Amino acid sequence: METPKSLEDTLELATAEEAVKEEQREHRTASGNNSGCDSNSSNNNSGAPMDCSFSSGTNNVGIQVWRSPSRTVAFSSIFLFMVVAGLCGNALPGLSGGPAAAAASKTSAKAGRRLMADPCAGFPSIKIEKMLVNNLGGYGPDVGKPPGMVFEVSMSNVGLTQTKAHLKVNTFTGYVPNWVPSNGLHTEWAAVNWKPGTTVGLVANFWDPETKKNLTIPRGYMTFSDVDAGLRDEEEFVTVSNFFSNYYVGDKTMMRTEEHILTTTFWGTDGELGLDNPEINAVLTPVQKKKSVTLQFGPEGLQAAVFKLGSDKGHSAREIRFGFEASLLCSKTRMPNGRILDAMELGQGNIFPVANGKEAVKDLKSLGVCVGAECDS
Repeated sequence: METPKSLEDTLELATAEEAVKEEQREHRTASGNNSGCDSNSSNNNSGAPMDCSFSSGTNNVGIQVWRSPSRTVAFSSIFLFMVVAGLCGNALPGLSGGPAAAAASKTSAKAGRRLMADPCAGFPSIKIEKMLVNNLGGYGPDVGKPPGMVFEVSMSNVGLTQTKAHLKVNTFTGYVPNWVPSNGLHTEWAAVNWKPGTTVGLVANFWDPETKKNLTIPRGYMTFSDVDAGLRDEEEFVTVSNFFSNYYVGDKTMMRTEEHILTTTFWGTDGELGLDNPEINAVLTPVQKKKSVTLQFGPEGLQAAVFKLGSDKGHSAREIRFGFEASLLCSKTRMPNGRILDAMELGQGNIFPVANGKEAVKDLKSLGVCVGAECDS
């Protein structure tokens, strides 16, 4: 398998007010089109190719978009939809994000809420509270609103006096979604879904809705989770501009890392059906931690996070989730036997954080990690 080259992966750090230049070369996979079934789709009994596309229309920028069917059609056709999706060689959308994956993670979400205290309290934190606009690339479901995703967030201990802001996420390259309803907010995590074999460049920045200005966040973290692969080895990746000073992965990570001068790429290697997507940050399973990476903002803070999501060609919808908390440094681990372990507790099968892929995190201060009042000392 070819590996990405640093020059091909170069992403320029930019704010929303600056022009973000699209890369000169594509990252190992070329953008496809949203044409419904793949070329190897199965035929029906009459010998004609089966139509796997969803109902569609045109968005506010003239792009074909997904439109949900009427309630009657949806309920009367659900079984046929499942059969057709399977025959076309595509995993059901929910298997990699959407209704099925959301339902599968309800137990984990409820378990997280039962924790008496937030284990990440005191760490610089930006919590995603509410979805305001969900129209990434102009594909909806909030068709008619400006393209992009906008979230309301609460901030604590990030070096700013204000505690509320907006998180804006926009594309700066072409984008081919696979299952639009899966985009958006999943309890505490933002999610982006895309068609396998394509890539999408994204820029995320924080905005003050009162002053109408971009914010620079002095200190904080960004975590990507559910970085894995499809059942036919279609590996996902996230490439980030090097806006961070340190990165943290689990000691038994299921990702491989490629470090370059201007970018870093994290590849998912474990094939699964999308049933381990995170919902709650306070507690994660060992598998969720093995498929996550936490990035620590650099000394200049964060103006914008520029990153790229993509995957090899395949058949199942791809999705990666992200948030802005120090997940691998503070989120507790729920072991298969139900026992809850602290983030940095060694032994007992815990997935503890490893700094820059090298050594287990033992001394937070040596890595520039602060907690509580010590951040301003």
